[in-house]
Parts: sequence; structure tokens; C-alpha cells
Amino acid sequence: MSYTNCGHCLHSSIDLQGDQTAGKMVCRRYPPVAVPVTVPTATGVSIQIVPVFPPVTDAQRCGEFAAAGVKIPGTGRTDN
Repeated sequence: MSYTNCGHCLHSSIDLQGDQTAGKMVCRRYPPVAVPVTVPTATGVSIQIVPVFPPVTDAQRCGEFAAAGVKIPGTGRTDN
């Protein structure tokens, strides 16, 4: 079993807000990306731009993994 995946990463968390990712695991390593969302209106359809963190699964991996309790490079701080 590998512990260097999103399920054990400092940057991943369950998103509790937002229509697109509520209840899903997201990666917060980088700022959210802008996603266009269509919204029905009384006169038709409107497009709104919504900031969204990328959804991930606990089995995914990337080169930015940081385990909890490890010093975060470039920040001088340690996660507890």
C-alpha cells in the first residue's frame, strides 16, 4: 500500500462548500481554477464564472505530495 497519494496528502481535503465540488475530495495545492457554469434565468441562460479546486480521488498521485507533519517547502512552516 502506498501512502504517497492524494488520500494521505496535506493538500487534499473534503470540500464543504460550492455547488461543483461539495462533499468531494479536492486538491488545494494551487489556487482554484475558473470554471464557466450555465445558470437558468427568466430570460434564458446566463453564464457565471465560478472558482473551483480540482477534484481528486484518494488513489491519485502527483509530484506535489506532502505528508501531514512534514515541513512545507518554501514556506518555513510545518503542518500538524
